[in-house]
Amino acid sequence: MSMNELTKKVRELKELKAMADELAAEITAIGDDLKAEMTAQGVEEMTVDVFKLRYKTVVSSCFTVA
Repeated sequence: MSMNELTKKVRELKELKAMADELAAEITAIGDDLKAEMTAQGVEEMTVDVFKLRYKTVVSSCFTVA
């Protein structure tokens, strides 16, 4: 691969990673909005159109050996 091709690939990779970060932030924000609405309504489960949403606290215990 030539130096120009490598440079192009690196720039493309950086651009795609930036897009992925933006999408991850948007996904988190939308999820937070949905959780806030469910909390405001005082529900752990709701149906929206054909989608069933569930949001509840889960308590877990784990045993780890290091």
